[in-house]
Amino acid sequence: MRVCHNRLAGLPLELDQMLQQFWGMPNANPESWAPRAEVLEGESGYRLILEMPGMDVEDVSLEMAEDQLIVAGEKRPTELAEGFRRVRSERVSGQFKRAFEFSKPVDADGIRAEFRQGVLTVDVPKSKAVLPRKIEIASVNA
Repeated sequence: MRVCHNRLAGLPLELDQMLQQFWGMPNANPESWAPRAEVLEGESGYRLILEMPGMDVEDVSLEMAEDQLIVAGEKRPTELAEGFRRVRSERVSGQFKRAFEFSKPVDADGIRAEFRQGVLTVDVPKSKAVLPRKIEIASVNA
């Protein structure tokens, strides 16, 4: 599994993540973000799990293009109630786009996705051509 990014577009996010990891610092750029992902592989396919707290299914799109599964969307900033002003915000918002490539061919027509409580789960079946299959051996009596 390989995650593809436009090298320059992902640089601010990568720097933010590095700062968080090594020094425990909050995002230097709150506008750069992408949902955290977990990618699992099983015998018959892949499962992607992306965390998108505060988002709704209408805010996310999913498409398969040129052997890449593309997840895109937008997390809108919280609207301020009348009489309030933002003093500090550590929440992220903005558009994102992530592309995932798979190490084995997949069946694009069999992809299924579910969005529940801010978590997108995508099941991507492997192409039947690459799935293991049992080959029966004929018994020949001499």
